[in-house]
Amino acid sequence: MKSKIIYLLLSISTLYICSCGEDRSGEYEARIAEDKWIKEQMDNIYLWYYDMPEESKLDFFKVPEDFFKSLLSTKCQEGKGDKYSYLETIETKSRSIDSESTYGFDFVLFQPSQTPKQMVARVLFVLKDSPAAKAGIKRGNWISAVNGEVLTKDNYGYLYKGAEAEFSLAQVDTIDNTALWKDTANVKVSASQPIENNPFYLDTVYHIGGKNIAYMMYNAFATGPTDNPYDETYNNQMRSIFAGFKGANVNDFILDMRYNPGGYLSCSQVLASLLAPADKLGQPYCSLAFNDLNETKDTTYTLREDLTGGNNLNLSRLYVIVTDQTASASEAVINCLRPYMEIKLIGTKTEGKNVASLPIKTEEFPGIILHPIVAIVNNSKGESNYFKGMTPDYELNEADNAKLVDALQPLGDTNEYLLKNTLTLVTTGSIPGLETEEEEKNETKAILNRQLKSQLKYIGNSMDRKKGKRNGMLLTPR
Repeated sequence: MKSKIIYLLLSISTLYICSCGEDRSGEYEARIAEDKWIKEQMDNIYLWYYDMPEESKLDFFKVPEDFFKSLLSTKCQEGKGDKYSYLETIETKSRSIDSESTYGFDFVLFQPSQTPKQMVARVLFVLKDSPAAKAGIKRGNWISAVNGEVLTKDNYGYLYKGAEAEFSLAQVDTIDNTALWKDTANVKVSASQPIENNPFYLDTVYHIGGKNIAYMMYNAFATGPTDNPYDETYNNQMRSIFAGFKGANVNDFILDMRYNPGGYLSCSQVLASLLAPADKLGQPYCSLAFNDLNETKDTTYTLREDLTGGNNLNLSRLYVIVTDQTASASEAVINCLRPYMEIKLIGTKTEGKNVASLPIKTEEFPGIILHPIVAIVNNSKGESNYFKGMTPDYELNEADNAKLVDALQPLGDTNEYLLKNTLTLVTTGSIPGLETEEEEKNETKAILNRQLKSQLKYIGNSMDRKKGKRNGMLLTPR
């Protein structure tokens, strides 16, 4: 009897073990399938694939975006790390001015020392035909509150987009040697909406001192309204603008890329071909150096006459206005034209993106697109060592605390701080201390500027939100 009981218990245990050991590997594989696909792509194409963590240290149960981030190099470019590769989902948001929904302006945030919980925003750029532009908000305006709530670190996001809102404009005054803010007007702004951000914000020709000086403010290396890589809409517009410059017999060129985060390398090739000395057409513009697993993908782009539409300006010298928002394809134009022409930089140090990315997607996982860094972008001399940023020849900062009381003149106005000094450089060969001389003429303004410099803390720039998504020069899929 005892033996029968033991046999029965063994049979039940065996049945239990078999049921617990049911093969569920298919379910497991399905849960990690996206992350496995991401890892496979990165193992092959990622520029710094050799810096990725060992597979045994990876968590394949992480959501794809977090898993992707866990693969990125932290050692590359002398410890700078990979800040530019990213995974795109349908929820990904990129910037305050975009094609989704926006009030249509970018700004700098400051924190007054006397009210440390409050912030004030200074408008740098207003998109044409946007809700902000239609409401009368201008470059240089200070905004202190939205719908009656003072700006703080928790609510300044209300400046990006939302329903109809009321913005409080402010100005600064001095009382007993203290800079004080006071509201001057309330402005109603209609609800945010999608706005086409045409990259050609302004183009004109200045006639000064016998020179014909072309000026173009170019804000993105975009192909067209939807940024389809094969669209030629904006490249055709660029050629048309340069036809006007050529007809005006321009002697010098000011390229304003202070707010240009980059974009398609193909667009930068068109721009460079239009600007370069005519005898350099046909010469190498840039080359892409992929990782050692993909050396067959290495590509050289040339300066091409057929891209100009007959509108090459045959320049020997170029003046470029830059800031820390100048990145990627903007820096490529500078670096890759330097072997062929004299280039002067005016402004502040650039971002330092000397790399290119390529979108990777699959029908199997349609909700994600990988944007890994895949190549270094070199000029014709094999140079690309600007990952710490390009230092300007003439350092001038439009957002400098020392000049906060000065009005930010409209972009393109010959009295606008960066343009004014660049025009002086073009026409005289140097930049004197114009801002110092002007401050000395107005003692009250000089005192207030010094007070603001000590009492305002720089917090950030709304444009920082877009730099991560123009992650490197964008390569056209082949």
